[in-house]
Amino acid sequence: MNAASNPNSVNKVEIAHRASFLSNTSQTKDADGGYENLFIATRDGDAATVRHLLLQAPDPTTLANATRGCGGDTLLHTAAQRGHHLIVKATSASVASKKVWSPLYEACLSGHQLVVRELLAHGANVDCVTTEGWTPLHAGARHGHRAVVRELLAHTPNTRAANGLGWTPLHIAARYGHDGVLAELLAHGVDVDAAGVNGATPLFTAARNDHRNVVAMLLAHGASPDAAVSDGRTTVHIATKNGREEVVRLLLAHGADVHVATNAGETPLHTAAVAGHAGIAAELLTHGAEVESLVDDGRSPLHLATMNGHAGVVRVLLADGADVDIVDAHGASSLHLAAVHGRPLIATEMLARGALVGAGKIGEKTPLYVAAYFGRVDIVRALLAHGSDTAAAVGAQRLTPLHAAAQFGHPEVVKELLARGADLCATSDSGATPLVLAMRSGYKDVAALLSAFGEKMVAAAPAAGKSPTAV
Repeated sequence: MNAASNPNSVNKVEIAHRASFLSNTSQTKDADGGYENLFIATRDGDAATVRHLLLQAPDPTTLANATRGCGGDTLLHTAAQRGHHLIVKATSASVASKKVWSPLYEACLSGHQLVVRELLAHGANVDCVTTEGWTPLHAGARHGHRAVVRELLAHTPNTRAANGLGWTPLHIAARYGHDGVLAELLAHGVDVDAAGVNGATPLFTAARNDHRNVVAMLLAHGASPDAAVSDGRTTVHIATKNGREEVVRLLLAHGADVHVATNAGETPLHTAAVAGHAGIAAELLTHGAEVESLVDDGRSPLHLATMNGHAGVVRVLLADGADVDIVDAHGASSLHLAAVHGRPLIATEMLARGALVGAGKIGEKTPLYVAAYFGRVDIVRALLAHGSDTAAAVGAQRLTPLHAAAQFGHPEVVKELLARGADLCATSDSGATPLVLAMRSGYKDVAALLSAFGEKMVAAAPAAGKSPTAV
């Protein structure tokens, strides 16, 4: 290759020409407080000119250590950032720096192996740290620079240095899925179960971000799948939450505990139910997860899947024998929760599985009352089709489902209840009828509906040989 074809190679005439121009100003600080022209040559990778200028300077070391601007960059920082290893080699400047990020750190972050090698040969501190606790090894791991990491590992045994979050270089490699860097670190005997400030291990970090190769490598090197973070979640919990089905399979194949619970009593199956991952729920059940396990408020996976509207998970749980009538600490069954959250498909599924329409009572409230209260007409219709009692009065006020629908303005529910024989004249403990409650609440359409129905009843009574009922 000739000089003309290599941008970093210049002939002697060109060197002399540039040096002649630059030498007059190379030691003169510009308005920014730095040595602009020398930095330009360094930035451009012009090693020959930089070498010439430094040799011509009265004090080359001082010049090479000069900084440019408020950022504190020296020639070494600039060369390290851009990978100009010949310039690094040419300068005799100190590799120490007042800047938070050393030239070595800059080179590791940018992945310049040859620069790293030169700096280490000049005595750079391989274990220097930033104010956040990051070492050059962290920097190399962050961007997956395997060759840089290998170079560093040849100069330091300190593979367990932790940053401000308690993360080691292995955490960093696991977080970003750099399996090549991971292989280098694992070959040097790193702690595979090192815990960060919140207890997260490299395996937990890799699982959360769906880095399956990294997860497999860590497990093969003995990482514990059951190590927990501060709130009690294990790797299986976080992989389940994020829907990492393949990762969950890997963890289970390596003996992960499906019964382990968080500080709030949540098992991985609860997590799958909340997040709606039916495939993972099935996998957990296959590995022995308890379908009736309860969290601290007494809710089962079926309760949680119902609340969150995950019909697929509900089907998986029911197929595994989940109890449709079990109640939580508040007395709510899955049917109650379907009514509260408006899950008609799930309610229908449960009724088809034999759910009792009167099972459990939230303050004596039946599923029909709750559905009427919230205006869930599809669920009301399904419950009535399965024999729910329209006359069941609840609470101290003795309110019926029709009272609830009238009071909260749900005309379609009112129609369904009346069509199924709900008592228009039922009175609460204070003597209020559904019509009275509708009028008090300002629902004129519901009041008109109830009045019209009452008039039909009165008109039809003589023809049927019955006494009219006052409304």
